[in-house]
This record gives sequence, structure tokens and C-alpha cells, in this order.
Amino acid sequence: MHLIASSSPAMLTALQRAYQQHKPIVVTLWSPHWAFTKYKLKYLSDPQHVFGQSG
Repeated sequence: MHLIASSSPAMLTALQRAYQQHKPIVVTLWSPHWAFTKYKLKYLSDPQHVFGQSG
């Protein structure tokens, strides 16, 4: 896996490309985000709370 720092538009372009090619991709999106309505996405678990805690 490779972490690529980029802009939001570039990340969403990569998401669209991977989704169309049925390839796995991990992106960092906030919630709510419109991409969840356009694509069938799921949350990954974050047991160490690297991305913070909700609530």
C-alpha cells in the first residue's frame, strides 16, 4: 500500500478510477461526504483512533 499526499480533487479522481476498474482503494473522507451517496463505500475500523474519535 502506498500513501500519496494530494488534493481532494485528485483523491476523488483516483477514487472514481479505482471504483470503475473494481480495484481496492482507501481514501480519507469526512462524514458526511457526498461521495458516500455516489459510491458504495464502507468505513474501515480504526481501533487505535488514528483518525480521532467520534462523539
